[in-house]
Amino acid sequence: MSVNLNQPLHINQPNFPATQPGGAAAQAGQAPQNGAGPLQHQQIAVGNGQLAGLRAPLLPRQPVPNAQVFGQITQQQLVDLRSPVPGGLSSKPNVLLRLEQHAQNQGTPLSRQELRALVAAGEKICTAIANGPPGQNGQPTLTAPGQVQLQDRNGQTITLNSNSFTTRAVAWYMMAAAANHDEIRAQAGLAGGASDMVTNGSMLMKDPGNRLYDFLRAAPLCASRTSTHVNERVDHTDRHWMGGPKQRGIEDFNNLLPGAGGTLLFDKTRGANGGQELFVKFEPVGCPSPFKREPQESGFRNAIGRFFSAIGRNLGHALNFLNTRGHVAAGAAAVVRQEHVYKGVLKPIADQFAQTIRAGRAAGLISADEAKQWDKDMKTHGLPRVTTHLDTLQARLARQPNPATQTEASNLHNLMLGEMNRLGLISNVHGIERRGAEVHISYNPADQP
Repeated sequence: MSVNLNQPLHINQPNFPATQPGGAAAQAGQAPQNGAGPLQHQQIAVGNGQLAGLRAPLLPRQPVPNAQVFGQITQQQLVDLRSPVPGGLSSKPNVLLRLEQHAQNQGTPLSRQELRALVAAGEKICTAIANGPPGQNGQPTLTAPGQVQLQDRNGQTITLNSNSFTTRAVAWYMMAAAANHDEIRAQAGLAGGASDMVTNGSMLMKDPGNRLYDFLRAAPLCASRTSTHVNERVDHTDRHWMGGPKQRGIEDFNNLLPGAGGTLLFDKTRGANGGQELFVKFEPVGCPSPFKREPQESGFRNAIGRFFSAIGRNLGHALNFLNTRGHVAAGAAAVVRQEHVYKGVLKPIADQFAQTIRAGRAAGLISADEAKQWDKDMKTHGLPRVTTHLDTLQARLARQPNPATQTEASNLHNLMLGEMNRLGLISNVHGIERRGAEVHISYNPADQP
């Protein structure tokens, strides 16, 4: 199924020609690049060179984007791609205002106009991914690995290949979905909810057929890496040579992603009912391959520039890992939503769980071996396993009452209930099992609350 780009709502501002600063490239979501040459042709490619703004240090600017990235599209098709979707998140002023504030807090140099263009493009890309042609299992599929198709206002088909521009657009649409949750809470006067606009932590979303995962994985700069995130629920058996599951990352060398801004880490995971889900985490810097380049990055100079930039970011990732191991810096505008119970905002639950176990041990309700296993389960499987063990303890208390243990168990129950309601306010409509403080969203525009 194709997505129609013919949207009647356009940005109410002059439509700058592509040869002027701040013109079509900036409106498509690129931070203006001083010194970038003019686009001389009516046919332009929406690729990672001019439009995505992806240029690592030492890489020369390319005045004309390479058509290998997306294929040729017209100026009007580009305008349509980045125009707001009527009724969609890209048309909600308060959502865009929240995104702008998020970008400013993170030091990300994107204007509200550029953010609106990115969200609009991401919205249309995600619609195409969620509503692709049916595959063998009856589920929508991608047109081809790493490709989606959209229709312009004349019914002409446009094929978009996965790349850094689509990654950035989809990422900002994800953050727009989180901003929409915050806005709904604010408009409804719902106090006590936690912001979903994560600056440090992770997101989970349903991904039937792993369609969004497959689209992201096809990006030219996507590289495999080892990671300790969500290891217990990955939905594959691929192992990295350094050990652990093989996860994927896409680097943004201009740091224009949401959250920490530098890289998108992602993996496919199993849902509680066996369905497919996608794990996403925005990090300040990742582990890009020194040998991967976009199609337009040809030539020896580009290769050398990309190589040293990637090496530097790998070193930066190692230093960042060491600096943040065991703690997370949190400023006034920070939103820390990690997938763990034993650290971060849910550490009080882990502490109360440990205290409950100690009380149960003292009362003879929990064995030494059980205490070790329960603590391990809390660290690896999160809140659902804590709930299971708490139910077991409550059943034992019914047979062998102990006031001290019951008090600790009740405190744990109330603390968990309060935190799960606070973290899942609005986002619980997506039906994703909560294991930690991770943010739950939907990437399907049809499922936005």
